[in-house]
Amino acid sequence: MPLAHDPSPTVGPPLLWVGLLALVTIGVLAWLRARRSPRTSDAPEREALFAVAALTLGAAAVHALLIPASAREDALFGAAFVVFAAAQGAWGLSLLTRPSARVLRAAVWGNAAIAGIWLLSRTAGLPVGPEPWVPEAVAASDLVTAFFELAASVLGAALAGASPHLRRVGWRGVSPRSQAMAVLLGAAALAAVLGGG
Repeated sequence: MPLAHDPSPTVGPPLLWVGLLALVTIGVLAWLRARRSPRTSDAPEREALFAVAALTLGAAAVHALLIPASAREDALFGAAFVVFAAAQGAWGLSLLTRPSARVLRAAVWGNAAIAGIWLLSRTAGLPVGPEPWVPEAVAASDLVTAFFELAASVLGAALAGASPHLRRVGWRGVSPRSQAMAVLLGAAALAAVLGGG
């Protein structure tokens, strides 16, 4: 029988719903601002780098929220989620503040590897844990996180091949559309966790 994740985060559900509402509101406001702003094409690499960072940070956030539930299922799973969240958080923040080709490659390969582990756990099962080689059930948070990881890997790989010189990118250094996308990705991640895992 597949194991079902208990998506109960450590923060109380009402606080998470308030956070979700705030993220959606900020995303909508940024989207409305983007509709009034002139479109600039002076730095598509900055937009792509920001997207890779936002997707990676979104995956890190989901992993961080699910650490308690994963640890209850198996201590090794909990430890893996700590490592995944920490690594993805470090890659995402580094891409925003001190981007380098090395960090971008680490994010590309790391996100792809984590998505590969997830795919194995849902198709053949992992060789460790309470039920070795038994596939786990797929949850909404799994699909959202895997999408974030694979999209970050594909976009990051394309960026690494097209742009050898990466410049620092921050919230104000990208278009309102990218800002809205980042906030709405956060809202999607939070909604997936709140929606039952």
